[in-house]
Amino acid sequence: MKIISGGQTGADRGGLDAAIELDVAHGGWAPKGRKAEDGQVPEVYQLDECSRGGYPYRTRLNVYEADCTLIFTHGKPMSGSRLTVDCCIQYGRTYMTIDLDKVVDDRIIDLIVRMVKHGDFEIINVAGSRESKAPGIQQQVKEIMIKVLKRLECPAS
Repeated sequence: MKIISGGQTGADRGGLDAAIELDVAHGGWAPKGRKAEDGQVPEVYQLDECSRGGYPYRTRLNVYEADCTLIFTHGKPMSGSRLTVDCCIQYGRTYMTIDLDKVVDDRIIDLIVRMVKHGDFEIINVAGSRESKAPGIQQQVKEIMIKVLKRLECPAS
């Protein structure tokens, strides 16, 4: 099992934080210069840097390399999250959008775990809203992904 993302604040880092806490392999592509809304993606996140392009380019690479993508938002996917959905459709990749405004219990954990097990997916791309657009989303995604990874009984990397 491996968690990948683009390293942006918010949902991306929430997925990576869960992987790091549970010692699950992580990675993915960051934009050239490790660009993020808070400056640069911290080195604690073991991401490869794109040789060119910005956010859209790294989004495409992460979707393409993943077996499935989880897109966490508050409300409908907009801007970068919408691009992620479009890339999943374009590349024929399995994806799930998770509207955290509607998640009220652990049923979402069950749905994610069933999807991953059913597809025998090994590389999960975690994407979604930035922290500045959805304050608190990084912690929410981290907590959800910790539960998902524990349920999947992921071995340490």
